[in-house]
Amino acid sequence: FPDNLINDEVKPSNEVAAMNYFLPLLEKKFAHLPRMAKRQKMYQALVSKGFDHETITTAINEQGEDDSDVIHTYAQRVFEGAYAKYKRTLSGQALKERLINFMRTKGYTMTKIKQLLGEKEDDEREGI
Repeated sequence: FPDNLINDEVKPSNEVAAMNYFLPLLEKKFAHLPRMAKRQKMYQALVSKGFDHETITTAINEQGEDDSDVIHTYAQRVFEGAYAKYKRTLSGQALKERLINFMRTKGYTMTKIKQLLGEKEDDEREGI
């Protein structure tokens, strides 16, 4: 068989079927992550499965938007865990900077981090 027939006819249908199998699994596995971190993890997983760059980027770009409630809940859990850990040894500005650095390494944007810091400050003012 000519190479162009194999590449144009056989390979895409197999890749589409495999992609349709893997995408929902990866979407569920990485649903808790922020959008960019989730896209990177999905990309890495699909590359390891042997998909080419064009196929992966097309499939990932076609994915819907994130479920912001799930992400916010997970972000709160991550933030609260880090806060409890670093609160033992740090306070004030040093604590705030350490939390920002930690959350940035987890892939969260400054907007999300400031939102979480603001919520924490509000909770502390209310005495929760």
